[in-house]
Amino acid sequence: MNDNDLPPHIEESLQAVAELHAKQSADATRFQRTVALITESIGRPRFLVVLSLVLMAWIGVSLVSGLRGGRAFDPPPFTWLQFCISLVVLYMTVFILSAQQRDDLKSGHRERLALELAILNDQKSAKIISLLEDLRRDSPAVPNRVDEQAEAMSTPANPSAVLEAIQESASVSEPSN
Repeated sequence: MNDNDLPPHIEESLQAVAELHAKQSADATRFQRTVALITESIGRPRFLVVLSLVLMAWIGVSLVSGLRGGRAFDPPPFTWLQFCISLVVLYMTVFILSAQQRDDLKSGHRERLALELAILNDQKSAKIISLLEDLRRDSPAVPNRVDEQAEAMSTPANPSAVLEAIQESASVSEPSN
């Protein structure tokens, strides 16, 4: 195995994650993909530069045309510019909120998957500990002893009880008003 090769189980895990992301991308509607592309574009420094250049050009052209004796298309206080900026801000807000809503949904699915896998791993670990304890008790070559910690760990955690304990712990640690 050379340095670039990964063990098969890691490659399978990476492939599964890639397939999950590909499925989530494929499930996006054309509108969702467009919103994501626009949101990604306005989140880049290049957008700030372009926006600044457009604003400076708007103001400059309006001021210069007014100074040359012509009629400025948007004289100070630049009412049309303020309207356009307000409209752009409104659309940017809607785009960002739409993209965030989809990202939150995808994140929720990933969190649920991670929780389900954690619960499954807890159950598997408990079963392994239980089987090792059975093997220890059944093997004549290993001295039999009581291991309370192993006994406790051989029982899978009850997710509802753990959640309740977390909530109780959180309410105790929060300052009262």
